[in-house]
Amino acid sequence: CIPGAPMIYVNPEFCKVTGYSQQESVGRNCRFLQGPETEVESIAVIRNTLSKGQDCHVKLTNYRKNGEKFQNLLSMKPVFDADGIYRYVIGVQFEVVEDMNLKARLVQLDKLLRLL
Repeated sequence: CIPGAPMIYVNPEFCKVTGYSQQESVGRNCRFLQGPETEVESIAVIRNTLSKGQDCHVKLTNYRKNGEKFQNLLSMKPVFDADGIYRYVIGVQFEVVEDMNLKARLVQLDKLLRLL
């Protein structure tokens, strides 16, 4: 993995949800989204599973640029090169918002994760 695990790409939805632009996000580790109520247990799961090159799925409290808390489901999948060397991690963040479309959005998330 790249030292410090910086994000090398964020999509427009990431920017919309977090309030941070691509320029403010790319090159930084996603830890900058964490704050006082970020679950220590979830962070431990992330570190443990990724250090072993395993997939990771956690619920996490993060913070938008304006300081507002938000809940998200975070799925991370290690990417290995042709020689089996762990190079990158693909992370998919899904904001948990109780609305009429939550079930449909979870189905979409499941389909996306299966493609990875």
